[in-house]
Amino acid sequence: MTLHHDKGNTSLLFEDADSGAIEPGIIKTLNSRQKPLSYLIFTIYVASFMVLYLPINWWITNVSVKPALNQAVPISTNTNQIFQDGCYVPIFDLYDESEKLYMVPDDHNKNCDRNSKPLTELSNGSWRIIQEKKGTTCKARCYELPELTGPLKISDWFPPGPTECEFLETGCWENGLFGEREVYGYIHTQILPKSLPKPSKTNKNLSDVFVILVDSMSSRMMKRSLAKTVEFMTQQFQAVDFPFYSQVALRSQVNALPLWFGKQVEAGSMQDGRKIEVDWSEEEYCNQYLDDKPNMFKDFTEAGYTTNYIDDWYYQCLTSNPDCKGFQNYHSNHSFFPFVSILEKTDLKITKDHLKGEKSCREVHSAALEYFQQFVEAYKNRPKFVWYWSVHLAHHFLMGADRFDIPLLEFLQGNSEMFDDAFIVLMADHGFRAGTPEFYKTEIGNLERHNPALMISVP
Repeated sequence: MTLHHDKGNTSLLFEDADSGAIEPGIIKTLNSRQKPLSYLIFTIYVASFMVLYLPINWWITNVSVKPALNQAVPISTNTNQIFQDGCYVPIFDLYDESEKLYMVPDDHNKNCDRNSKPLTELSNGSWRIIQEKKGTTCKARCYELPELTGPLKISDWFPPGPTECEFLETGCWENGLFGEREVYGYIHTQILPKSLPKPSKTNKNLSDVFVILVDSMSSRMMKRSLAKTVEFMTQQFQAVDFPFYSQVALRSQVNALPLWFGKQVEAGSMQDGRKIEVDWSEEEYCNQYLDDKPNMFKDFTEAGYTTNYIDDWYYQCLTSNPDCKGFQNYHSNHSFFPFVSILEKTDLKITKDHLKGEKSCREVHSAALEYFQQFVEAYKNRPKFVWYWSVHLAHHFLMGADRFDIPLLEFLQGNSEMFDDAFIVLMADHGFRAGTPEFYKTEIGNLERHNPALMISVP
């Protein structure tokens, strides 16, 4: 597995127009260096780069959105005419009758035990058993991934007590350690602040930047599935919806490369027929490590930000389809990759099962959001850059992201003061791609596929 790092300049992104406690690996931190105001407006330029540079006829519209099941309040979108060229985004009711056939619920939490609580806890550098059960033995082991592309190191099982482990698996058995039956498995996380250079007075005042990306979520899906979140962001943070946002490539990886590196890697054509040429060949972006290339994470690190990349898929979006090298070394101060590595490699089936959401209601995206929360609490006094990428939620079902609305809303509400003073980007890498050929032959199906979600809030 790999991720990425780079050297140089990503100006294109910012110009106008996966025997005792082991401490988790600590990545190299780069020297802070002041960057221009462009970091405070990066979201606008990321969005502008992702948009296909087409002259668009923005029709004057008022769209009233019916509330979904368990979701409240209509959302109103107003747009004004800007360009004239006959290219426009068609307007459909979010609950159009023609789309009902494809509205298949995907709620893994439907029958889960919402009163279920973990038997173990990791906090303040120590783990403990919070629910003792007679005849049950519980132990923990620490996972460490010092090098992104290196082996996963696993400690011996150890009893409750202090640990400097950032990623900890706890397990319980009946009738002794490794006894007759596994009865509990859980992956815990904690953020132990790293020894980083003290931010300068100037850097300390930089606004936080948070990107929350839900894979495959179309603009229409966002307004249906995340209705409460969208309403809250609009009213509380004055977030702006970008209904004419378009993707520049088909898959996640080839959309991530333009976002992070400012390089087009999939050819295409403009509305007027002009060709879009690639900046990097497959040899350049796939068969070579990208650590020495300019990238967004390096730029934010050098500007004095503390960074966290949270991708909840073991195969990692930037290194899959095809299997590419990506980054050889960590490109952020913290990473969720060790967590998904545990989930992939643990030999405890009950640990794997506990994140399916069917019994305990916890899923991988839930754990990723917990890690996000731990990070912002650990670095309250430093400028932060977080890229949260939820891969599975909306990937296969038009209603897949429904179960994310309340957790995301509560996360934003619980940190409203911080988010109100930050750049927030709620977005997708591309539209919904798991539909049938018949669905995509329709105008509304084509819109769901090619019109990803994008909302931006500025401080």
